[in-house]
Amino acid sequence: MSTPAESLPSHIRQEGLELEVAYCVGGVTTPPCGAPLSVAFQRQSLWIAWDHVARLIQALEAKPDGFVSFPSPIGPKGLGFAPVLLGLAIPKSASDPEAGKNLIRYLTQPDTQATTLREVGFFPPTATLNLPSDLNAGVQSEARTVQAQTGSDKALPSLLPIGLKDKTEAYDDAFRTTFDAIVLENQPIPAALRTMAKELQRLLDSVQAACWKPDPPSSGTCKVG
Repeated sequence: MSTPAESLPSHIRQEGLELEVAYCVGGVTTPPCGAPLSVAFQRQSLWIAWDHVARLIQALEAKPDGFVSFPSPIGPKGLGFAPVLLGLAIPKSASDPEAGKNLIRYLTQPDTQATTLREVGFFPPTATLNLPSDLNAGVQSEARTVQAQTGSDKALPSLLPIGLKDKTEAYDDAFRTTFDAIVLENQPIPAALRTMAKELQRLLDSVQAACWKPDPPSSGTCKVG
């Protein structure tokens, strides 16, 4: 998450000031931004964002001293975040499987992963790789945040939703609605969460979705809470 370094108002809306808030799910920027989050940040039409590191990096690189990057907040269950892991595989029908293996070996080399981080802001999927010393200030800011998040004793990595079928967008909307209720409408957090828990349960029941990590495996439909 990132926000301008200037002190934020104590309330989202104050007399004479309305702070625009936007969120991004699945790469789609919602109004009032009307532009990629990095662009909205730089023109200061957006003050707070919660998004993938690779979509915020342009703003942090352009103005490394103009924004503060920080981990997700810690809730009652821990510091939840979703590490998006990209898998590498070779199709059974590949005409040259050995060449595919060589490509995978190349892509997973420490030097190659460091270059990927340096150029596009995708972090290597391992805690054992030493980050390169020549990272620009924007990537360094994200790196400190990522390391603080993944290294926290409260860290709770979560897989992306599994088995939602045609309800993925509705699942995303549930989080947007909850954000609006708590942050913009100043609803009591426990009440807002209880309301949305019922909505999420109805959604999971409709597709009979089983639980995914960090929840333990379920024998049937996942139960919220």
